Amino acid sequence: METLEKSGVGRSPGRPKDDSKRSAIIDAARRIFVEHGPTGATIDAIAEAAGVSRVTIYSHFENKECLMATVLHEETRDFGALSSALDGGDRSREDVRDALVAFGCSLLDFVEQPHVIRSGRMMIGQAHSMSAETKVFFENGPLRMHRRLGRLIASAKAAGALKTDDPEEDADFLIGMWRGLHHIELQLNAGPPRSKERRYARVRRAVDLYLVARGAEV
Repeated sequence: METLEKSGVGRSPGRPKDDSKRSAIIDAARRIFVEHGPTGATIDAIAEAAGVSRVTIYSHFENKECLMATVLHEETRDFGALSSALDGGDRSREDVRDALVAFGCSLLDFVEQPHVIRSGRMMIGQAHSMSAETKVFFENGPLRMHRRLGRLIASAKAAGALKTDDPEEDADFLIGMWRGLHHIELQLNAGPPRSKERRYARVRRAVDLYLVARGAEV
């Protein structure tokens, strides 16, 4: 079960909460986390940016980690629909290829955004001193997307379109092929981002190689 669910980020019992204030808190937290990193981001700063009080934030979120988990879930919401693209019956080779390419292109579009790259650098640089925050970041960001790709691959297997014994390990292989050495280059600020054309071409090549390896002709 994901951190968001375990942490009880959902609405607490009691009187209904103000959705507009909750949205303002999430938007403000996203900006503050990007600008200052999880350690530098304080509830006071988020409250000021959202135009609410600390009490209001704590009426919606148990703690800063829960708020961070919610921000990550909002950022990766679209991957839920992508992971269910092959649910419900037989699928052709082209259906599987299209679904994997769509997921891969969306993943690279997301992780190669400047603010996501900056956030990753901050998490790596501060990992030694903030185990709670790095765990939340990992479980609700990279691990969550990894599992959703694993679910997509499992659906393709159930439809008889792929031969694999471990969909989650295959997800790891695919993400590694999509991101490649360029991921480290970006984290180290050692080179410019790829163009969209290069990103998408990389995804298509990797998917085609994967499909051949897993018994689906391309």
